[in-house]
Amino acid sequence: MKQCFLNGKILPLEQAHISPLDRGFLFGDGVYEVIPVYRRQCFYWHKHLARLAASLKKIHLSFDTNELNELITPIKQLIAQLPQTEQAVYLQITRGVMPQRLLPIPATCTPTVFIISQAQAPVETLKITQGIRCASAEDIRWRRCDIKSISLLGAALLTPNADSAIEETLIFRNGFLSEGCRSNFIVVKEGALHVPLADSRMLNGITYQVVCDVARACGRKVIEGDISTADVFAADEIWLTSSTREMLPVVALDKQPIADGVPGKVFQQVYAKWRQHINSDGWLDV
Repeated sequence: MKQCFLNGKILPLEQAHISPLDRGFLFGDGVYEVIPVYRRQCFYWHKHLARLAASLKKIHLSFDTNELNELITPIKQLIAQLPQTEQAVYLQITRGVMPQRLLPIPATCTPTVFIISQAQAPVETLKITQGIRCASAEDIRWRRCDIKSISLLGAALLTPNADSAIEETLIFRNGFLSEGCRSNFIVVKEGALHVPLADSRMLNGITYQVVCDVARACGRKVIEGDISTADVFAADEIWLTSSTREMLPVVALDKQPIADGVPGKVFQQVYAKWRQHINSDGWLDV
């Protein structure tokens, strides 16, 4: 029987109930994290915790730091209850239940905390060796993408149909790359990694940050700045990074091949180092 954590208790998922007056349900008033689990260990727990704390602060949701740290205990319990060692933890905090539907943020409200873990299948080998196809679109989302908000309608509308051959959508705002619907992107040109500015146009992904660190360890430069649409289509390589898909090479964008249309040598070098890092214990912090 699948278990979850809800407001201080671990219970069967089918017994978990949230009030329809919860502001997360009514307004999407909340934030979340997705944490990869390798060998039953949360990948860079403290980095995910710091990003969650930052998102909570940005939406003016007061949450005690010690309470956040204590969430690792139920997370470990949920992880232990699944037979699979590789998982993904979903953690969501909303502002909580209010007595009636009012748009102004209430002065006092008890946050709703929900956590669940589920098995995570390995990334398909063909996606790594042959690459993935992506599409591009103009950004229709709100302007605070640095907040990991549960309000994901804009991203959902841009997400490729599950039955299509398109893996992901690269999102552009005013002619510059921001991120993907569920991922970050890295553009490689002349051996260097070019990444968008980590501002309100994108969520600074944890896996994305670690991949950049791994690339630096491989002797690659990481250059942060605006990346135009033309720069993207003229790239030598494009990579996708995300918590659940790790890192993948993009070989075609809007049906146009990227460079030779095959995973590039820089990707192969950094991906090999990434696998070594994942298989080590260097990232264990809880």
